Amino acid sequence: PYNATLTITEDDAPDAGLNGSLTVCEGVIPTIQALFEVLEGNPDEGGVWSGPESDVYTYTFAASGSCPEVSATVTVLYYDVTPDDTASGEVCEGNTYNYEGTEYEVGSYDIPRIDANGCPYKTVLTVTAYPVTPDDTASGEVCEGNTYNYEGIEYAIGSHDIPKTDANGCPYTTVLTVTAYPVTEDVVNDVTICEGDSYEWSVTG
Repeated sequence: PYNATLTITEDDAPDAGLNGSLTVCEGVIPTIQALFEVLEGNPDEGGVWSGPESDVYTYTFAASGSCPEVSATVTVLYYDVTPDDTASGEVCEGNTYNYEGTEYEVGSYDIPRIDANGCPYKTVLTVTAYPVTPDDTASGEVCEGNTYNYEGIEYAIGSHDIPKTDANGCPYTTVLTVTAYPVTEDVVNDVTICEGDSYEWSVTG
């Protein structure tokens, strides 16, 4: 008789976990850590990632000892893209436009946004200026020493810049010029007549 001894050694089989999926924003490349965290089951660390192939990443443990190769995949999905939107405003020349608490000068601005999924998009803000209302003029004549009434206000002889506001609420100026009529010189006429006679004098200005 003789004895036969069989020794069985068990290799530790690595666990690549089970397939999972990850949804990200368009254009985002997921990190290895993010991919690993969405694997189902209880995957071991230390495997090798490959891909993507058609948005699929593969996590693999190579064959070792008596254990075959094992792998699991993560399929990357993408949130719907939030399209960029637009906004606009008009201001008086030289002013700024307040949009969501920030002042913007005339021009175009890309304002970054984050949607409900945490993905970026932008608002394109366009600020334009109202057409400029040109300054205008007015004039009046008065007797020397008098004032000229313009829109209910008395103005002395001279030039006056009167601030105005147009229909858009923007400022412009009316330049009022008040002049005096030419002064009529006093007329002096010395006449000698006989006692009892009369003299007829006509003065025209």
